[in-house]
Amino acid sequence: MVSEFDLNLPKQTNFLAPAMLYKRLLAFIVDIVLLFSIILAPFGKAITTIIPNIDNMSYSALNALMMNNNYYSYKISLLVFLASLITLSYFVLMDNKFGQTVGKMIFNIYVIKTPSVKEMVEAKKSGKQVKQYTVNGKMDFKTAIIRNISVVPMFPFVILMLVDPITIFTDKNNRRFLEKLSGTMTVEMMSLNGGL
Repeated sequence: MVSEFDLNLPKQTNFLAPAMLYKRLLAFIVDIVLLFSIILAPFGKAITTIIPNIDNMSYSALNALMMNNNYYSYKISLLVFLASLITLSYFVLMDNKFGQTVGKMIFNIYVIKTPSVKEMVEAKKSGKQVKQYTVNGKMDFKTAIIRNISVVPMFPFVILMLVDPITIFTDKNNRRFLEKLSGTMTVEMMSLNGGL
């Protein structure tokens, strides 16, 4: 016997939703700790090899040394460039290959490519459905570089490091500025139980 309230709803529906802000922040912290402990810590040892007394120097003394000595300035700049390249490569390669970094894997959040306005207009004109992007979709290198360029601590990218996270709070889908620019979004799989 069928109840008058039997709507024949699916038992469970899964869908993608914008990732919770706390998960995004914690995933980023995990990634930075991982990068620092495994990859970037050796750069600190290299710096102490180049400038042996750096631990005992004041900021002004270190600044004067860097400004007056091209050798130190060149070596430190090279190390900062290499560390930036490694950091950017980590985020780009992980987004490209897996759609997740290690931190995102721990918190079960993903990066997806979203349909562009052009794709949506073309689909509407042709009567076709807009291509749906899934968490398994591959991201090309250009897109991955654009969405992650703010991790490079050099001018002008350092400006993006400040502006990029602020836009999370002004966007209804919690998207960073570079996510909007790259046409990507950080999401998590949500479940909705059906039935009454």
